[in-house]
Amino acid sequence: MADLTWFNPQEVPEDSFEPLPAGEYKVIITESTDTPTKKGDGKYFNLKLEVIDGPCKGRVLFDKLNYHNPNETARRMAQQSLKAICEATGVLKPRDTMQLHDIPIIAKVAIREGKDGYGPQNDVKGYKKVGSSVSTSHPTAQAATSEQAPWG
Repeated sequence: MADLTWFNPQEVPEDSFEPLPAGEYKVIITESTDTPTKKGDGKYFNLKLEVIDGPCKGRVLFDKLNYHNPNETARRMAQQSLKAICEATGVLKPRDTMQLHDIPIIAKVAIREGKDGYGPQNDVKGYKKVGSSVSTSHPTAQAATSEQAPWG
């Protein structure tokens, strides 16, 4: 048995699962996992981003980069996103995704309509360097992938 006399549920702030409003957010990558697709025919980087500034500070976003996928469009989109992240972080030749962690960058965030019983969700549409006015975005073409395209 574990002692919970220290815990008061009324003191825990509510956590919002509503999507962030569309816009640009200063974030850091806090986690990156290399994950196989459900069909087993590809892999993607699952990035966890944390907002580090402004009224949404502490909120979390996710982005999937389908870098190994039978769909060429999905692969190209992942490579373009990874390139934008590398340019935004200043880590131009990373050997591991961990090298991209904890470096402030700007993520351009949109809202994707809900479907199949799920509510609206955030999509990361691009990345840029903090203080930069140039944004590198995902292509607008949608990919028919074995996994749901993270920005489609």
